[in-house]
Amino acid sequence: MRIKFAHSADCHLGGWEKKPEIEKLNLESFGKFIDDCILEKKLNNLDFVLIVGDLFNTAQPSIDVLKFATEQLKRLKDNDLPCYISAGSHDSSISGKTMLDVLEKAGLITFLGREGQIVGEEKTEKVDFVYLNGRRSSLELEEGNIKRLKEFEAISQNNKPKICVLHTSITELMEGLEGNENIKSLSEKELPKGFDYYALGHIHIKKIKKINEKILAYPGPLFPNNFSELAKLKS
Repeated sequence: MRIKFAHSADCHLGGWEKKPEIEKLNLESFGKFIDDCILEKKLNNLDFVLIVGDLFNTAQPSIDVLKFATEQLKRLKDNDLPCYISAGSHDSSISGKTMLDVLEKAGLITFLGREGQIVGEEKTEKVDFVYLNGRRSSLELEEGNIKRLKEFEAISQNNKPKICVLHTSITELMEGLEGNENIKSLSEKELPKGFDYYALGHIHIKKIKKINEKILAYPGPLFPNNFSELAKLKS
């Protein structure tokens, strides 16, 4: 079975609230992403949208930011385009509570991590997901979480594509990235085997790597989240 999906991460809506002129661009970039997804569905049968963590910059976004995100996600629903979202280190609290639960209760998204789960699976008609949600201070990389993640290694019992969704740092993809030398990370060798695509989030740079025809992909941030990133990414 073949599928086509849009993979984004690190939208950080609300990250520029103290700089309204930049915040406007941040929100517009998310609206443009939604526009592109809807157009791709109409032209090329896009199956779903996947956002790998940090939709919001904080676990308690402002009413205006939450209202904007709700409006945009409703546009996907109105166009019959499913949206799957995992939690990141910014948009979930220490206790695991997040506004993503609210968006799922409203029927706008499928939250990969409901009820505070850091590790889990979600089986759908077209694809099987296994996910590792991000937490502050890289708490998602505690030994128990990684052990449980390995328990979900995909065994090919059906012809559905299998996607591993990880909002965390992958050691080999961080090599050479300035400022990331001391960040706790997960090695490629520790990843669960058998997945067709490893959808990554957390590291704010676009980086794609193939391992035995399987893809590991950081899409980069949808919009830079600080002045240093504005200077580095230039867009």
